[in-house]
Amino acid sequence: MSPKIVPKTTPTIVDFGVVESSIRERETENVSRSVAFSILVLETVFSVPRPEVEEYIVDGFDDRGIDIVYMITRTEE
Repeated sequence: MSPKIVPKTTPTIVDFGVVESSIRERETENVSRSVAFSILVLETVFSVPRPEVEEYIVDGFDDRGIDIVYMITRTEE
């Protein structure tokens, strides 16, 4: 699975609105805004299924800003 290619255009207020509403959909009492954003990135950019996203989220105190670890490995066939 390769990351989706995003066109190089200037984001609009509509784009930010879509991101904001997507974050809010994922936020809960137990899921912070930061983690909700990480879930959104994993689902939309890397196509990770929702039940698997928590495996890749490493967000926590004193992590030097690293929130997600996702590796794409390829095997030679």
